[in-house]
Amino acid sequence: MEVEESENHMNPDFPWLTYRPMASHATGVFESNCVEMFLHAGSHVDAPYHFDAKGKRIQEIALEQLVGPAVVLDLSDAAPGECLDAARLDAAKRKALAAGARVEPGMIALVRTDWATRAAPPALAWWDEGPYLDSSAARWLIDEGFASVGFDFPQDKLTGDINRLKSLKSGEVKLDEMADPPLPVHVLLLGHGICQIENIANLDKLPATEVTLVAAPILLHGAEGAPSRVFAIVER
Repeated sequence: MEVEESENHMNPDFPWLTYRPMASHATGVFESNCVEMFLHAGSHVDAPYHFDAKGKRIQEIALEQLVGPAVVLDLSDAAPGECLDAARLDAAKRKALAAGARVEPGMIALVRTDWATRAAPPALAWWDEGPYLDSSAARWLIDEGFASVGFDFPQDKLTGDINRLKSLKSGEVKLDEMADPPLPVHVLLLGHGICQIENIANLDKLPATEVTLVAAPILLHGAEGAPSRVFAIVER
């Protein structure tokens, strides 16, 4: 058995992470810090509540949804800025099946592009130049019945969509009923109760067959997301 780290790390110089010392080895015999951080930085889990006001929050998600059998959907040939659709995911599924993997409802899908080997937050290139999924791909993931989906790239094209999203007001429109919603992967997956495991890495180190993924977030009651140490248990 091997354990493979599958996360993007946050360091003390990360712009969305601040340590506030309460005690220090420099002045005493122990170290203790408070932390201020953005819940959607580094490797983390998005709970449905992130985009669905009636969706589950972090403490309401069953661990079985985030810990269990996972299959890698290999899109590592994706070009920078490429829009990846349902046909691309379906081809990746057929490739995984041919390699001996099983793909069943309730499993975790890990969508691999290897973009994390070329860029990482907080570099703007991570969002501005990375491949992304369209709404057909999001609906394909829903139809396959995955419990959660992990990504090593920014699964939505953020450029422009963030401004569209901010212009909408609560109660005026239902995002999941829009023909072309902003951030469609977030809207559709979270709207169907599927958790997102974001900003992960090292999917190139995982076999094409099944692994056991662990993506257990910090249990922050009421939160729409939480940081998570993500790793895969691999039987060689």
